[in-house]
Amino acid sequence: MPLSERDQLEQIFALIRAQKIEEARARLGAVLKANPNSTDGLYLATYIVSSNEQKIKLCERILAIDPTHSSAKMLLKELRPDPQESGFDLDAFVDDLPVSGDPTHTMTSKPVAEAFKDDLPLTPRSTRNIERVDPRSVLILVVVVALIGLLLVASTLLRQTGSQVQPTTVLLVVSLTPRPTDTASPTYTPSMTYTPRPTFTPLPSSTPYQWWLTLTAVAQTRRAPKTAVAVVPAATNTPNAAPTRVPIPTETPLGLPPTVTPPFMAVEVLPGQASMLDFRVIDAEYSETLDRIVAISSEPNAVHIFDPETLRDQAIGLDRAALCIGISPDGSRAAVGHDAQVTIIDLQTASLVNTFSISTTASDVVLTNDGWVYVMPAVDQWVNLHALNTTTGEEITVQNGLVRAGGVIKLHPDGNRMYYLERGISPAHMHRYDVSDRANPHETRDWSYHGDYYPCGAMWISGDGNRIFGGCANAFRLSTDDDLELTYNGTLEKTQMLSALTHSTQYGLLLGIVGLYDIQAKSTTEIFSSYFGSPNPTNLLAVYNYDSLTRVGVYRLPNLPGDKRGATSFGYYVFSNAAGTRFYVIAQADLESGLVDDFGIIRGDIPISGGQS
Repeated sequence: MPLSERDQLEQIFALIRAQKIEEARARLGAVLKANPNSTDGLYLATYIVSSNEQKIKLCERILAIDPTHSSAKMLLKELRPDPQESGFDLDAFVDDLPVSGDPTHTMTSKPVAEAFKDDLPLTPRSTRNIERVDPRSVLILVVVVALIGLLLVASTLLRQTGSQVQPTTVLLVVSLTPRPTDTASPTYTPSMTYTPRPTFTPLPSSTPYQWWLTLTAVAQTRRAPKTAVAVVPAATNTPNAAPTRVPIPTETPLGLPPTVTPPFMAVEVLPGQASMLDFRVIDAEYSETLDRIVAISSEPNAVHIFDPETLRDQAIGLDRAALCIGISPDGSRAAVGHDAQVTIIDLQTASLVNTFSISTTASDVVLTNDGWVYVMPAVDQWVNLHALNTTTGEEITVQNGLVRAGGVIKLHPDGNRMYYLERGISPAHMHRYDVSDRANPHETRDWSYHGDYYPCGAMWISGDGNRIFGGCANAFRLSTDDDLELTYNGTLEKTQMLSALTHSTQYGLLLGIVGLYDIQAKSTTEIFSSYFGSPNPTNLLAVYNYDSLTRVGVYRLPNLPGDKRGATSFGYYVFSNAAGTRFYVIAQADLESGLVDDFGIIRGDIPISGGQS
């Protein structure tokens, strides 16, 4: 079956990321010849052309077709063209593109042509235009340097001859009066409004990039706990027939390479205690009812009910790899999503209640107080949500609208509204589902923005249920009034991205782990973050005023115990306790640490003042 234009563009984008430029060029040529007004196709072309002038022409063409295209606006603003016209003919460029014989063929591993290795950047960023130096200024500078050299030689001779030679005072007066129109400077001074994004130097091509494609549903490489308390054998009750299993990749390494530089550096270390965990975290949520972190791990597969204050761990065994976890609003039960299975855990008794076979692989799950589980599929493209009645074991394929596989779902504290965030598509949307009729969930709101604001692959609901935050640090209202629901409500100050967030209602503060763009992205969130999941974490925790969204402090996470090399630790989750007075950060030591069990927890009192802002 022929691929859609969107699918072809996603494959072309993957080829560009793999530096298979020739193949990407050929396949992009086929798309643009079929649809010369494809704004996404033209935007991908900016990753193939080599000069700023060509990128500018492409952006101008995109904006002529779609004046609201935010990424083209962003790129055009960053480019610094020469005053002269380049003579770049966009139509001729499209006509000259080779056409792949079969735009639906499987991608190959053909190496990059030598001609493109040094010429084609992986991102459509501009190169800085160094100001041209007037030749007269260079000549004058050479003369001045020569005269200074003669003076130094003369001074040396005078010291050597002593009193035999009378010292002579030499007065050198150089008057440099540039013409009024001469504003060139011998050195490049960046514009005061130009703020570079983090880490402009791409990593060597030999560095593995598997981690940047990690989705929520992918079981990542983590090691088993050394010890486990109260391990309960997995139940075998499977009321439904087991469907065909879909293999899930399990070798996605975590951790950022040590060359990643955060957008700002915090001097003060976050005050608190750091301890190592006996298990490696795949996914985690917080039960305010129990004041416990509930996490899943692998090797062996288990659910951990972890007390972050006493470090006591209760582990419940699972019969297959866990992919995601969701906790009911009352904090009493958890649903664990697997490949073709859902497991229900009683958190109060630390016991496994039941397992259910389902006909999909879970990317994300939510659990209602009355025992309904909603499952976001992890594989395929446009699919249906799944609903599971854990009282009867009945599975329902939701027919009211399609969702993008691999998306994120969050249940509102009222238990009747569920929010769904698209991944793997650009621009991504956020939606509201009514789940008050448990067996008939249906979409009741699709936000009105299409590229104006980006959720960037992640979302967190505030403790009061009045706001939802996305990975690009934007806030949106939550309301039963459709005129207010999912409307833009501000952006967290001095923050580009977030990888984790929690809300202390006690102090009216937000605590967030500052995130980064993907290493190869740097200049846009549209393709990289919206297509491929959550932002990458840093070792920085920022504190914000919840009402005004202003940043009041930023701290550096401490290194984890046992790390003798002083490698950076990266925060993956941040929670606050039920009282809103304590914070808990689940962090992973950098791969340079050499630790095997490399996850730990950092805990302390929520900083209500101080820190570098």
